[in-house]
Amino acid sequence: MHPVVTPLLIGLLSPTCASEHQRVTARRYALDCAMAVDFRARTRRIFALYREGQYGPALDLARSTASDFPDRADESSFWIACLHSRLGDAESALRTLEEALARGLWWGPDLMRLDDDLAPLRAEPRFLEIVAECERRHSSAETSGPRDPVVRLPDGRPEGVLVALHGRNSNADDFVDRWSPLRHHVIVAPRSTQRFGMRTFAWDDPGRTQDDVMHAHARASQQLRLAGLPLVTAGFSQGGAVAIGLALLGKLPETIGFIAVAPSPDFARSLVEQGTRDGGDGSRGYVVTGEHDPRREMTEALVAQLVASGVDVTLEVIKGLDHEFPPDFSERLPEVMTWVSDRHRPRPTA
Repeated sequence: MHPVVTPLLIGLLSPTCASEHQRVTARRYALDCAMAVDFRARTRRIFALYREGQYGPALDLARSTASDFPDRADESSFWIACLHSRLGDAESALRTLEEALARGLWWGPDLMRLDDDLAPLRAEPRFLEIVAECERRHSSAETSGPRDPVVRLPDGRPEGVLVALHGRNSNADDFVDRWSPLRHHVIVAPRSTQRFGMRTFAWDDPGRTQDDVMHAHARASQQLRLAGLPLVTAGFSQGGAVAIGLALLGKLPETIGFIAVAPSPDFARSLVEQGTRDGGDGSRGYVVTGEHDPRREMTEALVAQLVASGVDVTLEVIKGLDHEFPPDFSERLPEVMTWVSDRHRPRPTA
């Protein structure tokens, strides 16, 4: 089940068929959004338990999530292994990873090497072989040519365009519904060519990142006639930092601003630095981060630098939040978009 309409498919349909296809797709999209919301709620609860040190209850919930969402097994199996490791059960952690590998799953080699939860396993020969197999699968799965974007159509005539950039170790298909409250905008979610894990990608190479985003916008523009519509770049984590850099540089036509959720400037340093140094005139941006986000200070320093260089940007720090979307993001997003788009509007309220 595909949650979105691609520009290529729209171009192949007659107006009548396109209208019916859009209605069917909208119904499917609504169902997929509901499933995604449930998965995100489970994820949020698992990580809340993890942060509280309640690894046993977190493990139980991760297991039930694995059963209920088999299409996200690469994520849930990794969590289960991490939680076994935190509980001191190295054998169960290794067995979880090995069984997942046998089912065709794998994870980004960088994630396997750097995640603190797996540190107790790193000297184990079995773990080294798991990482080596992940590296082999990563190499064979590398993406070369440009990939068409994921696109969500608006209700009626579009008011603007939002280019949505997922975080590192994520993908456009899982990410696009985060922006579904913007019902009057065309949502374009570029697909990265930079493989990270089995289903996930990154924006590590600045040149390839710009090529991927430009390709996505060009493909959407060819089919949907986006010329003249105001455009906002947006993203989460690494994607949030990329969104800031691209907006400041004006890489996409009609760009008026950006929305960055828990940006990670250190994972898109060259783009952000270039944008801050060479661009920014006329840009307006909204940044939200968490009180407990490990990159909060870095984000605050970036916002201060943007303000000093003349960018009209507002920053919200959400109490109790970690490196994640605010729980009420769907409710606050339309107001945020209105503020970014309309310079006569007051700043969004916390």
